[in-house]
Amino acid sequence: MNVFHNLASESEIHALHRSAWEARFRDPSKIDPIADRIIGETTVESVAQAWGYWHRAVSFRFKRDIIAMHATLATAEAVFRAHAEASGIAMCREQLARQRVNEGDEVAARSLAAEATPASRNALGVWERFALCDLDVAIATRFSTPETTIRLLSRAIIAARETNDAAVIAQTLSMLAGKHAELNNYETALANGREAFELASAFKPGTAWYISALNLLLIYNGMRNATAALSVAEELMPFDEQIFLPIREQSNLLYARAHLLNGDLPKAQTLLDRSRKLAPTQTQSYAWSDAQAALFHAEGKFQRAKELCTEIIRDVAPEKMMLSPSVAVRTFRTAARSAEALGDTVAALDYERRAVAYVEVEFGRAALARRVALEVEFDLDRERAARDDADRKRAESEAERARLDELNHKLDAALQTRTRFLAAASHDLRQPAHALALYAAALEHETSRPALVDLSKRMRATVGSLSNMFDGLLELARLDAGAVQPQPDVFDLQELLSRLCSEYGDRLSRPSLLLKFRRRSSDVFLQSDATLVERILRNLIGNAVKYAGNGNILVAVRKRGGGVAIEVRDAGPGISTSEQRHVFDEFFRAASASDRRDGLGLGLSIVERFTRLLGMEISLRSAPGRGSTFSLIVPGAMLGARPLVTVDSGLQRAALESRHIAVIDDDSDARESMALLLRQWGHVCVTGASAAALQTESEQQRFSPDALICDFQLDGRTALDDIAALRRMFGDGLPVLVVSGSHDAQASVEARFADVAFLSKPVRPLRLKSWISSLSSDA
Repeated sequence: MNVFHNLASESEIHALHRSAWEARFRDPSKIDPIADRIIGETTVESVAQAWGYWHRAVSFRFKRDIIAMHATLATAEAVFRAHAEASGIAMCREQLARQRVNEGDEVAARSLAAEATPASRNALGVWERFALCDLDVAIATRFSTPETTIRLLSRAIIAARETNDAAVIAQTLSMLAGKHAELNNYETALANGREAFELASAFKPGTAWYISALNLLLIYNGMRNATAALSVAEELMPFDEQIFLPIREQSNLLYARAHLLNGDLPKAQTLLDRSRKLAPTQTQSYAWSDAQAALFHAEGKFQRAKELCTEIIRDVAPEKMMLSPSVAVRTFRTAARSAEALGDTVAALDYERRAVAYVEVEFGRAALARRVALEVEFDLDRERAARDDADRKRAESEAERARLDELNHKLDAALQTRTRFLAAASHDLRQPAHALALYAAALEHETSRPALVDLSKRMRATVGSLSNMFDGLLELARLDAGAVQPQPDVFDLQELLSRLCSEYGDRLSRPSLLLKFRRRSSDVFLQSDATLVERILRNLIGNAVKYAGNGNILVAVRKRGGGVAIEVRDAGPGISTSEQRHVFDEFFRAASASDRRDGLGLGLSIVERFTRLLGMEISLRSAPGRGSTFSLIVPGAMLGARPLVTVDSGLQRAALESRHIAVIDDDSDARESMALLLRQWGHVCVTGASAAALQTESEQQRFSPDALICDFQLDGRTALDDIAALRRMFGDGLPVLVVSGSHDAQASVEARFADVAFLSKPVRPLRLKSWISSLSSDA
């Protein structure tokens, strides 16, 4: 989660945050001004500001102002917890754990470290992950074995490299080198130490450079490489005052050893004296005493050298080992050489024997360190191989995903192309079909000759079949394009079924056949998309009428579980079991569908997809010769209550009551056929190719329309602005019916006008008459 959205720009705060992390490992004295900027340039009590306080607390710890550190950490952690910022909370625990390490409280340090470590460190940023690895190293260095520390340092180096910060990498490599040197594994130590020193040279003088140089000096001293040791010591000494105070005691001791190796005894003594003064308690450590004894021996002060060695040896019981085998070897050998110089051969042999025992320990520890290094390298190689394998598989998966995405894009493009083609073709083809349907209706109205009436009915039936095909193709295209989105509302299911049964009952092939609707005694209101539900039911009832044969049709609403099932049952030829598996597939037509001219086999596939879109289910029961029953199952959650406001049926007027109707269509055949049919029904019409043309015609005839019927696409534009213009002229309440062959026209109309009706071309005269009859008396 990005947390730096405050007064300073996001990039500026991110840069400051990284700079503060870098300063921690390069030069802690530079943390304060960066932390102050973060605190001052971010919103009060924001996560970004809390990070500023956290960086300030880190600075206090380096300055050993522990009281201020705790107070500042508390401020930061309170804000982190208020925002549930897990990484910030973890880093507050990390700083407290480090302080417990410094205090020697192992239990508290490990407990706080456990609190700081999330279930997956991958949830943290690279700096936070490295900080936790570095904390593990600090705990192991203080409380565990060197071997454990080496293992943890190897892990820390991986985390350090993830930061892509040379100073952090150099410092961690240098610590690993120093730990190998402590175990006398100088070969590995020197390789790591040189790499660290080279990386850190860019930060001279700075913390990373001091640490890498001091550890390299430790290695050269241990290897007794006098020339290399003196070179590093002389490079470091001019900057000694800038070195972190707690480690200056050790730095001067290392300088002294380098000068002792090179025979500069006075300089070595000066540096040893300075080291002792810098010791926190002004006491001498075994390492300092060992160096001083070696210096006494080099100066020929054999008795003083032997006495100082004896003091060191006397502090350790004979049955116990000294803490540092390297110090023990040097101490016993200095004592042996001094005793020999004093003529005490017996003591010299005893000291040498004891030195050899520690040499064996040194060899064992060096061998162990090398083994640990090899084991770590093996483990890391295995993890790298596993990572590489995972990366390879991920790359293959991403490549496959990219390939599939490309195929999907191509498929989407193909679907969109098909949709656009169908839309354009449908619109162009619907125009003449629309005009033909209206002319056929007008012809039927004008003639009484049976042959012409029959011909006009056949023409209308053919246009109806053509319209059904257009509708099926366009609905399929819209579904594929994801353009169909349900618009839920509460509607009366039984009123809808009653209207559809009445409409389709007139289409039965024989007067003796019946289409019966079995109404429930109680109301059934649905919370769903009434338009889509009507399309589903029209398809089911239309199929039943088409395949009814010599039997009747029953439409019923039955209780099903907590919901209802709408059943459409016919006594037609039925569908075989093998065909039932494919009946909802696109372009499938059962063998019983004798008239292949009446569809493309899309109806039931569209029904099934609409049903899924609405969250309903569709089922089929059928057998050859025993008819078919389709059930639309509506879950109980979609059942609604009767709306508080319903349309007053008393306001509806008869369909044949004369109206003043304006017609706009840029296609002259469609325009004139619509006007012809409306005039035959007794209405007064004014027509035009646009709103402007209609306005001129209306002014000339002093015509004020009761309603407007308008094509959607008008000469390269939509009719939306024309509708708005005519409503400004004739009143906002002017009823409007938009007719179109475009598949997305209805959505465009509904987005602009909530009260405009819509019919697809070619318009069926019965639906047109139904809309006219629905106009209120106030129109």
